[in-house]
Amino acid sequence: MSLSFDLSDLFRITTKEEKKERERAFFKRVFPLGEEQKEKVISFLKGTIVNKKQDETVCLFSYISLYDALTTEETGKRNRKFNIWKKSIFIKEEDKLTVYALVLLNQELETLEDFPDEKEVAVRAEKLRVELSG
Repeated sequence: MSLSFDLSDLFRITTKEEKKERERAFFKRVFPLGEEQKEKVISFLKGTIVNKKQDETVCLFSYISLYDALTTEETGKRNRKFNIWKKSIFIKEEDKLTVYALVLLNQELETLEDFPDEKEVAVRAEKLRVELSG
């Protein structure tokens, strides 16, 4: 999934190998602990947000979009991506806080054994709600 590309990338000529390498680098940035981390994220989203009638693909896209936004190096680009994510209408506002909390906690992960549980994410989401409302 290549979410970090700009419109100018559509007109750039790249080989299949270059494209695959960029996709691998993007995946490694969003899921630094690999495929198992991705599966844990999907499982968490299924057990929390998706059960509330949110589409699994939309939830995962929201997670990836936000992680991409928060880990983009260029400040202007990072702010633009974050604002696009924040204005997204495809996921409920309360669920955005859950995704945001999950992303922040996953950025701190050093091992998969430290993957956050629902309570940790709920506590962080509540802190975010308070911070963002005042």
